Amino acid sequence: MRRVRQPCAGPPNGTWRSVKNDHGDLWYAILEHVIYEVEDDDDIVRKVFCVYWWSRRQLIEAIEDGEVNNPEVLLSQLADIEDDWWVLAVNHADYILSQEQVITGVTQEEMRSGRLGSFEPDYFLMIEDVPGTDVGDPQRPRDFNLLSRSELRDWLST
Repeated sequence: MRRVRQPCAGPPNGTWRSVKNDHGDLWYAILEHVIYEVEDDDDIVRKVFCVYWWSRRQLIEAIEDGEVNNPEVLLSQLADIEDDWWVLAVNHADYILSQEQVITGVTQEEMRSGRLGSFEPDYFLMIEDVPGTDVGDPQRPRDFNLLSRSELRDWLST
């Protein structure tokens, strides 16, 4: 498989989209760049690299599915938060299939209106691998922590 990155193709960097995962669940994402993969059978697949927003509901589901290594910490951080509250995962990004998984554009006005939920500008989600786990396993438990803007700045400076 060959991969060609074309940052100018498709939507501009920073475009917000609603997307669906492989199970059809709704997510919101910020698109960064487009790549084209040429697969072994010479099919060309267009993928978009994006950073995900996680809702409180999705974080609770991750805990229930055993994907969170520190469930007590995350549950305490989510205790008084509504289900439609969304937080940006600053270090969790992936490629999605642009033809199949990108649903529609989302304007910043829609994001701020409250109609889609509450998008948190001052808190961020950090998802970190746990030492000793297999990084090749997509279902491995990881530590999930909500950080304020100042805590994130401190974490990034270390």
